[in-house]
Formats: sequence, structure tokens, C-alpha cells
Amino acid sequence: MQLAQSRGGTFEVMPWGLDEMVHPSQMICQYVFHLNADRRLPRETNNLMVLPYFFSVRGSREALTRLTAEMRESDDGTVVVFGRKLFVRGLSDQHVAWIVKQATHLERALFGEVRPEVGEYLDALAACGGRRRSSREGAPAVEAK
Repeated sequence: MQLAQSRGGTFEVMPWGLDEMVHPSQMICQYVFHLNADRRLPRETNNLMVLPYFFSVRGSREALTRLTAEMRESDDGTVVVFGRKLFVRGLSDQHVAWIVKQATHLERALFGEVRPEVGEYLDALAACGGRRRSSREGAPAVEAK
């Protein structure tokens, strides 16, 4: 998060509840779980879809653009994230809303608005993700090895 703070140009201390933040070690563990098809990756509350957004904050938009298109075209809510399939539709509606809220807040803090490519990504995530839309209740969050 230091990169995001440095890009914002100011330093502020803001109150932040534990349920409102993603700890980097959590994201690292989930990333490793995903790469290894480890069943410990939370199906409904993983934060893998936050990582492409963070890459866009540092100026790398390739993953964000590709995943936006994949989510729009996916019939079953599955996309390829870091070279492995991820069942995005398995994310809970509440978690998808939380990801959208967090990214939107950070976007406005860093850039004064939500950049168009980020808005498109978040819209695609909201449309693709969420269990309520799922017809595959038993689908795993990751593909088997």
C-alpha cells in the first residue's frame, strides 16, 4: 500500500476497521493457494480480484483490461487469473460489493475519480461475481491440478 500512498501525494492517518482492510499477507497466502489449487482459498471471500486493480494503480492495466473482457464474456463466471481458472461467481454478493467499495474509495483518493477502465472492471466484476447468480453451487473456487 505504500506505493498507493506515495502516488496519492499526501499522507493521512484515517480510522480503518479490521473488516474494511485487506492485509497484504492475506493476499499473498490467497495468491499462493490459488497458484497451487489449494482448497484453503476461500471460495466466497477471496481477494484475488483486487490484485489486478492494484496493478492498475501502479500503471499496469493489462490484467485489468483482459479480465474485464473475460468477465463480460464468461457464461459460467469463470475467468483465468494468474494463469489458473477462478470461479468468480462463487464470490458472495457482499464480498463483491466490498471489493467494489474499497477500489472505488482508493480510486477517488488517488485520482479524484474512478478511472474509466477501473469503472468498467468493477462493473464487470459486479455482473460476473456473486453466488446469487450461480447455477453451479458446488463449483470449486480453483481448478483442480
